[in-house]
Amino acid sequence: MKYKILKCGLFVTLTVFCLGCVSGCSTNKKESKANAKQEVVQDIKASDAGMLVEGTFRPSDAVIESKEKYEYPFIGLSVELPKTLMSKMDKKEIAMLQDEGELENRSAISYAILHWNVMTESQKNAEVAKMGDGYSNWVNSLQRVGTLGVYHSNVIKKIDTLTGCTKHKEIGKSKDGKYYYYLSINPKADKKLTDEVLKIKVKISDMAPYEKTSAFSQLNKRKSIKNIGKFNVKDVHGKGYTEDIFKDSELTMVNVFATWCTACIKEILDLEKLNKEMTKRKVKVVGVVTDTLNNSSEDKEAINKAKVISERTGATYPFLIPDSKYFNGRLDGIQAYPQTFFVDKNGNIVGQTYEGSHGLKEWRKIVESELQRIKEKR
Repeated sequence: MKYKILKCGLFVTLTVFCLGCVSGCSTNKKESKANAKQEVVQDIKASDAGMLVEGTFRPSDAVIESKEKYEYPFIGLSVELPKTLMSKMDKKEIAMLQDEGELENRSAISYAILHWNVMTESQKNAEVAKMGDGYSNWVNSLQRVGTLGVYHSNVIKKIDTLTGCTKHKEIGKSKDGKYYYYLSINPKADKKLTDEVLKIKVKISDMAPYEKTSAFSQLNKRKSIKNIGKFNVKDVHGKGYTEDIFKDSELTMVNVFATWCTACIKEILDLEKLNKEMTKRKVKVVGVVTDTLNNSSEDKEAINKAKVISERTGATYPFLIPDSKYFNGRLDGIQAYPQTFFVDKNGNIVGQTYEGSHGLKEWRKIVESELQRIKEKR
C-alpha cells in the first residue's frame, strides 16, 4: 500500500486507496555539500521522513461539508441528502467521510464509499498528530451509521468489512454488470439516523472513463492545458527559474506536493535517486510546493518547512514556489497529493498524470514509458 492525500476543506482527509495509496495526502546545493547530502539520503529512512510534518489538526474540520447535491462522475453517482441529515452534519453531530480502493493493477476502481458516522463532543473537539495513525484511529472510533457505495463484483463478498455495516440494499448496477451500488446501514446505530441514510436520493449514470485519480474527483479540466506557459519564479532557497528550466532535458518530471503531505515527503528520497539515475537520459525532476503560495502571497512558514525537507531528504533538484497563475492553470483544482506530470523541452505537457506516491522501480518504468511515448510521436 502506498499513500495519497486528498484535500478536503482547510485540512486533509486520508482515504484508503489501493493503488498503494490513501491508499488516501506531492535545490540545487553547492558541490562542497555533496558528500554530506549523500550521507543524509542514506541515513534518513522513508519511515522517518514523516517526522518533518509536525503539529496537530482537528479531524472534525476535515469532514465533507454538507450540501444538497454531490456529483461524482467517475463512479456515476449523483447524491442528494435529506435535510435532517444535512442539519446534523452542520452541527457536527454526524461526520460524512469517504473511502476508496483500486484493483491491484490500477486498471479500475475497486470500491468507493461515502459513509456517515456519529460524532461525540469529545470526538468533535479531538486533535490528532498530522503524522502517524492518529487520524485513522479517530475515524475508526466513530460509530458507523450507514454508507452509500459502488463495488466491483470482485469485492462484493467483502462488503460487510468495507462498510462496517451488515444490512445492505442494492440500488443499481452499471450497464456492463461489473459494478453494484448499495445503501447500507448499521443496525446497531440509532434507527432515526439509519432511516435518514435510507432517505438519501441517488441517481446512477454511466461512469466517466477512469483517470487513475480519486473516485471522488471531478472531471479533469486541466486536460485542455497543453503547455506549462511562461513563468518567472523562485525556488524555496531564493534561486530564480523561468520556463527555460525545461530546455536542456528531453523530459522533465514535475512532482507537485505540499509540506504537510507525509506520502509526498517519503517519496522525495526515491525521486532524488531517480533524478541522479536519469541524468544521462536527459530526464530530470522538478518539485513544486503548492502550499508555499497562499492567496498569491508567499507563505514563509511553508517555505521554511520546504527548506528543511529539501535538506533533510538530500534533494538536489529544485523545489519551486508556484507563480500567481499556477503555471498556466495546470495546478488549479488539484485534489490529491502528490501529483506528477511530465513536460517536454518545449514546455508542452505530455503523457499521463500520476496521482499518489510511487517507489523507485515504479517510477523507472513510468519514465521509460513516457520516453517511449515521446519517441513514437516524432
